[in-house]
Amino acid sequence: MEMTLQLFSWSYNIHRLGTSDIALLKQKAEQGDPQYCYMYGRYHYCVRPEPDSVAQAYNLYKVALEGGVVDAKVALAIMWYAGDMGMVNVEKGSELLFEAIDGDSSFACQKYLLDMIVGLNGMLPNPEQAANLLEEIIISDDSPMWLYLMGRAVMASQGMEPAVKWFKQAADAGFVEANCFLVLASCHNDNWELKVDSNDYLNQLNGAVKLGDGLAAYMLAGELAQRYDEVLPELRAEYREQLLYTIMVAIRGGYGEGAVLLGDLYMNGDCDTEQSSDEAWKWYSKGALLGCPEAFERLYDMATSGEHPEEESFCDQLAIEGARLGSESLLAQTIEIYKNGGLDMYAEEIEKYYL
Repeated sequence: MEMTLQLFSWSYNIHRLGTSDIALLKQKAEQGDPQYCYMYGRYHYCVRPEPDSVAQAYNLYKVALEGGVVDAKVALAIMWYAGDMGMVNVEKGSELLFEAIDGDSSFACQKYLLDMIVGLNGMLPNPEQAANLLEEIIISDDSPMWLYLMGRAVMASQGMEPAVKWFKQAADAGFVEANCFLVLASCHNDNWELKVDSNDYLNQLNGAVKLGDGLAAYMLAGELAQRYDEVLPELRAEYREQLLYTIMVAIRGGYGEGAVLLGDLYMNGDCDTEQSSDEAWKWYSKGALLGCPEAFERLYDMATSGEHPEEESFCDQLAIEGARLGSESLLAQTIEIYKNGGLDMYAEEIEKYYL
């Protein structure tokens, strides 16, 4: 795979790196190359291959920044937004993000626009404004990531049908993650009701999976799991094999939701899966590592219910980390824990952002 800074702006690209790609990143980063330090840092941050990957990512970003890699400011901003420095600091993250925008970082502009579309990191959702800004950008630069973001903005502000053309252009230009959104926009009305035959929808999702779209794999796996009981008993072994394969495509693509789905199969004994709370914990932990809020919810429930008992401090940490990722239930738990005297080391963060 050709190594470019742009490639490392989107996590799905990073999850598709091969063994030789990763070895090259590590070699060049250890030699002190600033760009490779940034790229290897992004690999560590997105994939989390080692227990101290977040710390390694931070150190690599600092070397990259000292070497003039502006995108490293975006990567550090993401860490401040996520609380990876010990506490969430939206203001510090935004300061770095705007510095990177001033430094002509496309990654910074993409991050800013996506946050604007969905309403993240202190921004209220404003997809209409994002679409207006993207329209100006696309006049001079019709790169696929801008087309994809325009699709997201149009879907959020105008509905499914107007977004289809943007996702199609992005997908045709090779932006893998646009394929699933193209299927979703093409097959649903604005109330998220299917407007095509359900089998046609599954076939389209499967086509996106074959192109390497991890989100499509997660969506397809969910549909397959829901339909499992409708499958003839003599066909279930093959069907289950397809289900598990599709789940693993989602997980390898960086979608922690796929790990949660697999954890649920083990937790509930669904789809002829042998019930195992240990296996469920393992896969929920993988989902949490990939930043899925539902994974933190499952872990918290298991840890506090006695299904997989953990120390109170560990449970409290699960709560605040899930809250940071947008879990409403764990946000409520975080506030409750704080009011009862826990999580005092995060008092500033909780008082500022959650109360």
